[in-house]
Amino acid sequence: MNIRATFALSASLIGALLLAIGPAYAHQSVELTEGDTTPATGPQLVDGTVSFAVRTDIARGDRRGFRFDLDNGDTLAMQLLIVDTPPGNRLSASRLPRVTLTDPNGDTTRMLINERTEFYEPYGGTNYFYLSRIEDDAIPGTYEVRVTGRSKKRVETVISVGYREVRGEVRQASRSSEQANLSIAHALPDVNTLDVYAGSTLVASGIGPGQMESQRVKPGKYDIVVVPEGDSPRTSDPLLRIKSVQLSVNDDRTVAFHLSATNRPTSSVFTNRTRTVGQDMGYLTFRHIAHAPTVDVRSRGSAMMSNLSNGEEAATGLMSGDYKLRVVREGSRDKLMPISEQTIVNKPGRQDMGNHRIIYLWGSARNGSLKLMVQDIPLGLR
Repeated sequence: MNIRATFALSASLIGALLLAIGPAYAHQSVELTEGDTTPATGPQLVDGTVSFAVRTDIARGDRRGFRFDLDNGDTLAMQLLIVDTPPGNRLSASRLPRVTLTDPNGDTTRMLINERTEFYEPYGGTNYFYLSRIEDDAIPGTYEVRVTGRSKKRVETVISVGYREVRGEVRQASRSSEQANLSIAHALPDVNTLDVYAGSTLVASGIGPGQMESQRVKPGKYDIVVVPEGDSPRTSDPLLRIKSVQLSVNDDRTVAFHLSATNRPTSSVFTNRTRTVGQDMGYLTFRHIAHAPTVDVRSRGSAMMSNLSNGEEAATGLMSGDYKLRVVREGSRDKLMPISEQTIVNKPGRQDMGNHRIIYLWGSARNGSLKLMVQDIPLGLR
C-alpha cells in the first residue's frame, strides 16, 4: 500500500476529524469491547469518510479489531491518539498500542508512532496526544484495523477515521454459530513477530514467540501462510506454508509453529476437545513442540503422561483442583524445567462445564530456552 504518513494535517481536516462543528455532529464514538478481538468480529463503519472516534482501553495480550469501507475518489484518513493521562502519557513508543491497517488488496501497514503532539478536544474537554497519522487516496473496498496492547496497564486509545461531519452507520458483526475456531501458536524461540494468513485472511498480526491468538473463521479448507510481520502473504518463499487445513462447523483447531526434533522450523495442527468430560471434571492436554528429548509429565507422585516426543500429545480428564506438573526426561525424575502449577476448573451449574487446559512445551533444551505456553478452552455439550 502506498500510504503517505503525515506529521500534520490541515486545520480544517483536523477539525473535521475530531472537533464538532455543532453539538449534533460531534465525532461519532464507537467503543471496541472484549468481544471485538478481530476485524471480522468487530464493528464495521459503513462509510469510512464519516468522522468516527473508535475507542478502546487496551493492555498487553488484548487484541481489538474493526473495519471500514471506502469508495473510489474517497480519502483514507486515520489518526492514532491516546488520552493524556497515566499510564499512556508516560509510556515509551514500544509500550504504546500497535495499530495495523490492511487495505482491500491485502497489503498491511503499521501506523508508526512518530510524534507526540498535544491536542485539546473542547467538545469533550479532553487532552490527547497524536501518535501517528495517515492520509492517502482510497482503494475501494473494505479496510481492516487491528489494535494490539503492549503495556501491563490499560491505555485509553482512540483511532480516528474519516473527515465528514455527518451521522454514520455502524454495523455489528454477526455472531453466527456456523463458524470454526482457529488458534495460532508461535513457538519459534528465535523468530521475531509474525503475520499469519488463512487464505487471504489475516488471522494473527504481529504475534511474538510464546504468544497465541484465536479467532472465529468461516468453515472451509485453508492454506496457512506464515511470513515476517508486515510481509505480503503472496510471497513465493514464506517462512512456513501449511496446505489444506480443513475447518468444519464448530471445529476448534490450533496451528502451532515450532522447532522440530532436528531443530528446524516446522508446524503441527492439533484438534482441541470442546466437549465436557463429566461432573466436577476438566481436561488436561500436554503437547510436546520443543527441540527437547522425549518426556514424561508427572504430578502427585506418579506419571500422568508418558513417552511424549516432538509433535506428540497426550490428554486426560481430571477432577477439579490444582496440579503441580513436573516435565521430566522419559523414565526418570530429571526435571527439564521448573515445576508448573496448573488449575483444572469445573464449577457446579449448566453454564460452567469445566476448562480444557492445554500445555505446550516449546523452545530448545540445547540453549536452555524451554518454556510452557498455556491455552484454555471452555468445555460444553459438544
